[in-house]
Amino acid sequence: MKKSLLSIVAFFSLVSCTNEIPLDYGNEPSKLIVNALLDAQKQENKIVVALTGHNQVTYITDARIKVFVNEELKEEITAATYNETAQGASPGDYFSSTHFVPGDKVKIEVSTADSQFKAWGEALVPSSMVIERIDTTSVFITTPFDTQRFIKLNVTFTDNANVDNYYRIAIERIQTVDAVSSNTDNDTTVIVNTVERLISREDVVLTDGRPTPMDGKNIFDSPENKYGVFDNSRINGRYTMSVSTEYYPYGQNLYYGVYENLKDIKNVKTNILVHLLGISEGEYYYLRALNILDSDNSGGPFNEAIKLPSNITGGIGIVGISTGTSLKLDLQDYKPVLPATKSIVNR
Repeated sequence: MKKSLLSIVAFFSLVSCTNEIPLDYGNEPSKLIVNALLDAQKQENKIVVALTGHNQVTYITDARIKVFVNEELKEEITAATYNETAQGASPGDYFSSTHFVPGDKVKIEVSTADSQFKAWGEALVPSSMVIERIDTTSVFITTPFDTQRFIKLNVTFTDNANVDNYYRIAIERIQTVDAVSSNTDNDTTVIVNTVERLISREDVVLTDGRPTPMDGKNIFDSPENKYGVFDNSRINGRYTMSVSTEYYPYGQNLYYGVYENLKDIKNVKTNILVHLLGISEGEYYYLRALNILDSDNSGGPFNEAIKLPSNITGGIGIVGISTGTSLKLDLQDYKPVLPATKSIVNR
């Protein structure tokens, strides 16, 4: 039978900051929004341009964008590129192919075609961090519902204590599924990439000095550091960071949108990618604000409205830069539990 390849990717959005962005713009005049979350290791980076509005933003499709590296003009972009099938795509997407390295100062200038709105933002490319080693252990946590298997990752790296550094740790799962397509009856390989929930409550640095044990009573609590950001104020050189995630997703189930199109699943090969990223200072403070916004402690009647930082002059938004390294770990293969089938007890 014919073999086909389908790739399904779920990305997490990063964004960065010093001015504050209110969540509700009310009746304020329109402002230019510039969101540029750049990765120094990518060949192409996306810049999103829009105008604020009371209920929704208006994407700008004819903006003029200039990219400077160390005060030198490197690129001019005048056409938006909208890929409707891409994850997170918008009509205000522009793509830059400018290359930069740690230590570079990157500046992005944006204006509308009629020059009515102009804004700019800049950030320094951070140093890249090296993962020296990762030690793993399996942990079984009993909850009121069942017993779940988690993988604990002890990630060792060395920080330069003489410089203020900002980081993010993230876990990506790659599942390679061998099955038969329900639509064509052909053998199919489906690759599912997802960013995993990061459990960081046991680590001193990730909890700002307030670690708590991971047990069945708190495993479902909203994480205080969902985005895995930290600085080096509690690190003195070499450090081993402890984070955990589920060993198998959803008790060995595949994600919605995948298993409905498959039958006769033969095997699922699973890899974990551990990313350790150096991030710019603005992005660090922005993601810390998002941690509060996304936690169970926000939105209460006695809490102040959360304001998101911005580092855009003449508008609002984010210019942030990251660079880093990743290590891949192999987990045990498995055959998933599908809907209307008996659950696997031994996991």
